[in-house]
Amino acid sequence: MNAFKSTTIGTKRYMRLPEVCTTTGTSSTTIWRWVKNNPGFPQPIKLSAAVTAWDEAELVEWLECKKAERGQT
Repeated sequence: MNAFKSTTIGTKRYMRLPEVCTTTGTSSTTIWRWVKNNPGFPQPIKLSAAVTAWDEAELVEWLECKKAERGQT
């Protein structure tokens, strides 16, 4: 069973904060810092007053760009 809560709408999958932290290998504080200060980081989507999530495809694309940047330096 998946330990993370996620939401699938149509073909899109939305990841909650704990899964975003695990996927990026960072803390929730770092995620929120990136949301505020890093315009390239995917912005969260408010699904309801109590539910915030990230588009999985956007997060994967951001990670792939970071991986590509690593090879350019």
